Amino acid sequence: MKYWVCGVDFKTASLDERVEASRWILNSEVDTRIRRECDESLILSTCNRVELYACSHTDPKSWIFESSGMSEVLISKFYFHYERAALEHLFRVGSSLEAMVLGETQITGQVRRAYLQACEQSRVQSQLHRFFQEAFRVAKRVRTETEVGQFAVSIPSIGVKLAEKVLGDLSQKNIGILGLGEIGQAAAEHFASVQPKKLLLYNRTQTVAETLRDKMQEEGMAVEVLSKPEDIVSRADALILATSEPILSEQDWNRLLSKTGTTLFILDLAVPPTIRSAYGSNSFLYYVDDLKRIAQDNTRLREQELGRAHLLVAEEVQKTWRAYESTSIDEIFKLLNEKVEQLRVRELKELKSRLSEITEKDWTEIEKMSRRLSSKILQDPIIELKARVSEKEEGDHWTNAFKKLFKI
Repeated sequence: MKYWVCGVDFKTASLDERVEASRWILNSEVDTRIRRECDESLILSTCNRVELYACSHTDPKSWIFESSGMSEVLISKFYFHYERAALEHLFRVGSSLEAMVLGETQITGQVRRAYLQACEQSRVQSQLHRFFQEAFRVAKRVRTETEVGQFAVSIPSIGVKLAEKVLGDLSQKNIGILGLGEIGQAAAEHFASVQPKKLLLYNRTQTVAETLRDKMQEEGMAVEVLSKPEDIVSRADALILATSEPILSEQDWNRLLSKTGTTLFILDLAVPPTIRSAYGSNSFLYYVDDLKRIAQDNTRLREQELGRAHLLVAEEVQKTWRAYESTSIDEIFKLLNEKVEQLRVRELKELKSRLSEITEKDWTEIEKMSRRLSSKILQDPIIELKARVSEKEEGDHWTNAFKKLFKI
């Protein structure tokens, strides 16, 4: 049985193509085919990648795209990794080394949720369970033993770090988000991760803010939707501006911000900027270009750590795959010994029925001889298979050939 992964990601397919691939793989007919062909399977579908991890006795290329409805262009963008290469891919994805933003930990949580969902659906058995548990352990090693994830490189995560630098502990601070498009929602999620006192949300279309509020409240966050942007400005300790729409006039901004007596952190992510200059000595204003410069510096620092992370993953892949192959070989030897023992016992039973005058002493010697003969016949093939696998000479090819030759 082969372990493999196939899919597309942000490097091989556009966003529209990834959406199409996600719809395809989540289709009920495709899911039925996957369950029929695969002993184990797990689907990972995020905005940046759509992947199927599976174990099967057949090559997925022979059936996976059957009546898919996808274009030949999109199908050509799917990658396939098998066995050890598939394990390395999983470790790299889970450790955020294949993420759009190198080192961001969001993908690790997405992989874990996909794994738990597959477990709930009884799609995961011993092999995928083993590999994914190892992937989570490796991701933790990469996170704790390298600094790949220590330097924030996404705009929202840098915003959180800057706010903490200006305001200190955010757990007692109100965070106001004005504008809940893609950037605003990403900022809200990043600030929510540090558990502020309260998130204050405003969006011109209020239902968008209410939907995000309901989702975050389900996760235990303190969130409030306000209908007037000036109410957020007057209550917030940190103000995130993620809309270039004129929600307040320049005079209103001047009036509201000049009245602020406490330290105010302002992050203006709008292009063009919403606020042209800081108001008062207690306000700290940052623009998206300020954060981009920090992101570039941090990206360089992360990339310096990338080599260490790659070495760590390579070490773990080798160790995990060797342990897996060893377990597989031990299982093969166990099955082979059981088969030979069954044949030995059956043949001796038939022989004994034909030898009516043989003594018990002689029969004991015949039994001993049959065991020695079985052991000697198996000795050379077993030694040779172990050597081939340990020397990495197409180990999977040799184990499969061994099983076919002995029909186990």
